[in-house]
Amino acid sequence: MLREAELAYVIADRFPVTAGHLLIIPKPHEPSWFELSQGELAQCHLLLKEMRERILDEEKDVLGFNVGINAGAVAGQTVMHSHIHLIPRRQ
Repeated sequence: MLREAELAYVIADRFPVTAGHLLIIPKPHEPSWFELSQGELAQCHLLLKEMRERILDEEKDVLGFNVGINAGAVAGQTVMHSHIHLIPRRQ
């Protein structure tokens, strides 16, 4: 675990799209992102911003990010626990 807060935590993706690909995961088990509480959403958003800043501070070759949420199997969700992908992009 790279970072933990009361309602969410951050881990490295086990199958990264790029080096540094992270997952921001709410602690309550909820398959649908749209069912999370405002507090859970807010904490995930804060962790997302914090990890973006950390990556930018540590890796000068990162020029952008993909931020993604797959909601539902037909949308590509393969792990039925909501989470956000933070994917650093380089030239």
